[in-house]
Amino acid sequence: MEKMDEAIDEIRKAMTETARIVKAIGEVAEQLPLNETDETVGASEAPPDSSAPADDARTPAMEAAQAVRNTSALMEEATKNAQEGMAIAAEVARILEEITAAATKANALAAEIAAATRKIEPTEQEFDDTG
Repeated sequence: MEKMDEAIDEIRKAMTETARIVKAIGEVAEQLPLNETDETVGASEAPPDSSAPADDARTPAMEAAQAVRNTSALMEEATKNAQEGMAIAAEVARILEEITAAATKANALAAEIAAATRKIEPTEQEFDDTG
């Protein structure tokens, strides 16, 4: 159980760090079309159809930003699932501890019963005396 908890925690940590990196990539991707538009609009010698390069750059950048958002959402879900897995593992560990404690108690009671039974069992001598 402890190894499973550790593995789930490592997965959660990795997902959190990866989500942070993906978020940073998304922020950069969202800035790409804005930067391209600024450069195109700022060019004084730009021909009237100069918005075409900005549009060309905007579409892939917007698609990249959307892909990053989708990836982030999936990673958040995976992190949530890892946390739920840790909670379930903790509950299973608690139940197993209860089962172990109950089995130990049952074993102790069985040993007491066996000892008490040995005390009250008649010996061969007692049977010979009554017979």
